[in-house]
Amino acid sequence: MSGSAKLLIAIWVMQFVNYADRVVVSFAGPSMMKSLSIDTDTFGIVLSSFSLGYLLSQIPGEL
Repeated sequence: MSGSAKLLIAIWVMQFVNYADRVVVSFAGPSMMKSLSIDTDTFGIVLSSFSLGYLLSQIPGEL
């Protein structure tokens, strides 16, 4: 298997895991908001902070 095929498979797997994670959060979100007593705006900020953390952790990988 060539290097570009391995890269394509790795990207596909990462996209699938990302999609599965979003589906799980969409099902668990309402019960999480209820148990933590937070509203939808706060829950959105919490989820956005994870995306920001992922973004910042990618910067050292680029250097």
